[in-house]
Amino acid sequence: MSLSSQIFVATHSDALRFADALDTGSMPPELPERVDAGELTDFEFEALGAIAAKAVHAAGIDTDLAMVDVAREALYVVPDPLAEVLAELTELEDPEGLEDVAREWAGSEEMEDLDIDAQPLVERIAELAAAAGADRALDLYLWSSGA
Repeated sequence: MSLSSQIFVATHSDALRFADALDTGSMPPELPERVDAGELTDFEFEALGAIAAKAVHAAGIDTDLAMVDVAREALYVVPDPLAEVLAELTELEDPEGLEDVAREWAGSEEMEDLDIDAQPLVERIAELAAAAGADRALDLYLWSSGA
């Protein structure tokens, strides 16, 4: 069974359990707040981070995702500064700002081989980042089946 990548909000321990279930090809009974992300990998996610950082005038932040555990190569945590940038996309003054970010990301070289509807995915990622930012116990994660 081929699973799509998942972007989700969880505590560290819940993220490990969720990733372990995904690694075995199953979905755990209790799902975190999440979004299916097609065949997205850390590479494309980091490209979105760079575009989002530019949009919220935070260019220069590190957009690299961090591996959570060497035994879980498919699981990444989004560093807090990047999660904050992504959450800011929900509060842009220009109502078309998020659309512009999604359009630029969809047209980027990193996304050319993926069939992903960028706008709803960027909106959902921004919402998840905001949810993670609202609770210090939560982080934003990417589990990528392409890792």
